[in-house]
Amino acid sequence: MEMANALIVDILKKKPCSASECRNKNLENMDPDGLTYFEGLMEEPSLSSSLDILEKDYDDAIRSKGELDERVFINEEDSLLGSGSFSGGSMNLSGVKRKFDSIASPTKPIASPLSPHHTLASHLNGGANSKMVATPVSTAMTTAKWLRTFISPLPSKPSAKLEGFLALCDRDVTNDVVRRAQVILEVIFPSSALGERFVTGSLQSADLMDNIWAEQRRLEALKLYFRVLEAMCRAEAQILHATNLTSLLTNERFHRCMLACSAELVLATHKTVTMLFPAVLERT
Repeated sequence: MEMANALIVDILKKKPCSASECRNKNLENMDPDGLTYFEGLMEEPSLSSSLDILEKDYDDAIRSKGELDERVFINEEDSLLGSGSFSGGSMNLSGVKRKFDSIASPTKPIASPLSPHHTLASHLNGGANSKMVATPVSTAMTTAKWLRTFISPLPSKPSAKLEGFLALCDRDVTNDVVRRAQVILEVIFPSSALGERFVTGSLQSADLMDNIWAEQRRLEALKLYFRVLEAMCRAEAQILHATNLTSLLTNERFHRCMLACSAELVLATHKTVTMLFPAVLERT
């Protein structure tokens, strides 16, 4: 709370006062002890100008630090932020969301903050069904079909475009990214050791099937990781007007989280989730 108050004073230049000393209808039925009040902070037209200032300050921060623009993940319906544009108006945020959704979201029928806007034709042709609530079964089936259709045909290595981003870092991190992905996904989707295969009958067949299943799931997660990583690099390069994404692509935690999310989606799709993020990384 103290940090938020300090940011309001520093960035928005609002004068703080003790809530217990203020007489304002917004504070009725509240215990004001220990709270700080900023006059007009959440009222028009102060609210609109404050949002503009915060957007500009955040734009300046990500340009100078070269970090991931987290506004891509804001739920438009629940947040006052995110209605502006990136890089001086060159890219609308809702457009980025729809683009990210078309690349990375397999569950288009679900009404979500990342879903594309419905066209007029879709409303005329039964718009009531366009926001049909998805069930666990329908979501799993949709995701599985998406993995088979769009992810499985992809190569199990970085695309030429992604390799370009990796090579343009302060040093070429292609081998680091590929090696990390292989090691972590091998642990999440382990294959039986060679010595364990020297058994007979149904046990050998079951073990072979387990290995085949693990290899298929591992490849799906790997391809999904490379696909989404490329999409994020493209978006960041367009936002920052630069192709050197060293800060992002050398961040170990970022890659581990991306791999964990990819693995969890694959596991959830095939109904084999035994641990959720971030516990999925514990063995790595």
